Amino acid sequence: MTSWRILIVSAFLLLGSLVASAANQPSQNSIVEGEALAAELRLMKPEENLEVKGVIKIRDGGGQRCRSD
Repeated sequence: MTSWRILIVSAFLLLGSLVASAANQPSQNSIVEGEALAAELRLMKPEENLEVKGVIKIRDGGGQRCRSD
């Protein structure tokens, strides 16, 4: 009786690992679509230039401001 239980549990574990490994493999279609999207995003350019000005205040672990001189 115990050997049957071990056999059944082993079969379920093997089946589960096979299903999990198949689910992690990307399909060929998704790879092609991903590469096309990446190429499209690389070609995009902003409509206008952007300039951001500001001050960064760096603090140490005790909350004291560090000097940037």
